[in-house]
Amino acid sequence: MVRVFIDGASRGNPGFASIAVVIFKNGKEVKRLGHYIGKATNNFAEYMALIFGLIEVIKRGEKNVEVFSDSELIVNQIRGKYKIKNEILKGLNVLCKYLIENFEQFSITFVSRRENRLADKVANEVLNRSLKRRTV
Repeated sequence: MVRVFIDGASRGNPGFASIAVVIFKNGKEVKRLGHYIGKATNNFAEYMALIFGLIEVIKRGEKNVEVFSDSELIVNQIRGKYKIKNEILKGLNVLCKYLIENFEQFSITFVSRRENRLADKVANEVLNRSLKRRTV
């Protein structure tokens, strides 16, 4: 089972945004990635982090994945517990569910920011670097 921790960061809502994905296999970190995604809402960034994470796990040929996110909204929208009113997020949700079809086992779990601190750190480091370049 692969464990994937995801996070999206946005300074402002919408504002400058980034994503982070940290993947563990057998308790060891095997991949860490972060990307600046321009101006976006926090929810858009969270969905993009999930999409990047799912694609990365698919590329690795994994069939069993546990995803962990500190976004209660994203977790519950993926689980089908929350309605999706925003049209852009509806499209991202459809894409995520399509990607999830690649797995034999899939779960997504809400965790506290403290439990998601590594992904949160990566997302904020990427955002800080990107914003610093913009001011130089």
